[in-house]
Amino acid sequence: MKLRNILTILLATMVIWACDDSDDEIADGPVIEQFAVHAAEGEHNHEGEEEEHDEEEVHVTIGSTMDVEAVISGEAGVTAYKITIHPAFDGHSHRVAVDNIGWNFNSNVDLTGTTLVDVEDEIAIPLYINSATGLEWKEEDGEENKMATPEGDYHLLLFALDANGRDAMKEQVLHLENEQ
Repeated sequence: MKLRNILTILLATMVIWACDDSDDEIADGPVIEQFAVHAAEGEHNHEGEEEEHDEEEVHVTIGSTMDVEAVISGEAGVTAYKITIHPAFDGHSHRVAVDNIGWNFNSNVDLTGTTLVDVEDEIAIPLYINSATGLEWKEEDGEENKMATPEGDYHLLLFALDANGRDAMKEQVLHLENEQ
């Protein structure tokens, strides 16, 4: 009988403890709003061209710049954001392919946990990339690794991270092309 009373008390204690609402609610993850990517003013204009373009793609001239804008908010505080660009020549399977060499870009911005961040980044599209890494070519890379930045479709991803480790992402398809 004594064992039964102890088990009943133990079970009741566990139920009460499991149903306790005193835990703090976890804040919602970060939110990315007003996300826009566009060619820098005065760059790459399709006016007067008869060729049709996908309106969901942003067309940017190789060797020019583009602007990335967004507003990131987070109840728990935004601790970082990251912009990555990678080629999407293979229909975007993300598998490694020898003939899928293209420009790769990574930018990480660490923040102090502010609840509101205005992203206003200007990104230069290089004329040349390092054929071994896909990153912007520099003289110290050597002429043997110098390769013209390939035209084609790329994906730009904007990631946001909050203090609780939650993240958010926005994507934009880019079409890089040489000046005509």
